[in-house]
Amino acid sequence: MKIVNIFGGLGNQMFQYALITALKKKYNEEVLADIHYMNGYDRHNGIELEKIFPIKLELATREDIKRLSFYTSTYKRHKYLKWLHIRKPSTIVEILSKPYHGDVFTPKSRYYDGYWQDPQYYSDIRNELSACFTFKNPLSEKNQAALNTICSCPSVGIHIRRGDYLKKGRYRGICDIDYYTKAISLLKKRIQNPHFFLFSNDIEWCTQNIMPIIAGCEQTMIDWNTGSDSYVDMQLMSNCNSLIIANSSFSWWAAYLGRKKDMVIAPKTWFNAKPPLRIQIEEWLLL
Repeated sequence: MKIVNIFGGLGNQMFQYALITALKKKYNEEVLADIHYMNGYDRHNGIELEKIFPIKLELATREDIKRLSFYTSTYKRHKYLKWLHIRKPSTIVEILSKPYHGDVFTPKSRYYDGYWQDPQYYSDIRNELSACFTFKNPLSEKNQAALNTICSCPSVGIHIRRGDYLKKGRYRGICDIDYYTKAISLLKKRIQNPHFFLFSNDIEWCTQNIMPIIAGCEQTMIDWNTGSDSYVDMQLMSNCNSLIIANSSFSWWAAYLGRKKDMVIAPKTWFNAKPPLRIQIEEWLLL
């Protein structure tokens, strides 16, 4: 038996499910999901995988978890669910400064606690992941109209994540205005009559800082997908001809999924760490 801890926002949940898929294919055995961490977790939209994609999580019970890694939960201030963690030898905990763990693929029973974002884990299952992460819900009329436009023009999606990223030191200062200015300038030179589609959790900042840079080009601000509909931005971005992404797992999957991209521009530094984390795809252009 293997168990993968599911936590975080949609992009991270997708990486964790991708590990489940990779483990199932390699060992043809039961791989369960532990979703207990998400009970009471209010920073994102809860477990979204089954709501958005045609997949079914096989859930680990408390007894299953205790065999491999014992967790008990308590509530602290700010209402975030914290874990008192007693690790057993059967637990594999991801080290962020060492994104690829060679011992992840083992025939032994294991509990996996981490994000598992390194593309090496998934190099031979891209087709399987594309099938797993097919968006199953019908689009609203407004989003369908946006998708039709995206698919019928030289579309360039720009993802700008601010909000919580301004407070976290390991993300701060990477995808700044200089990064977006250079990326947009480069795409303007390579693409004739680009139509820019902006996706962001800080529309006011984009209006003040990004709109002037793309002045004179066709531009559309996608600002209506919020709350439980936020994932639709990933769906729309995944269909753009080209993308300028942020150092975000949400961005990463938008670039990985959907139609083949003419160009993906990504930040050279994914987050502030030593040694630097490298999870960007080889064919992406790094700035």
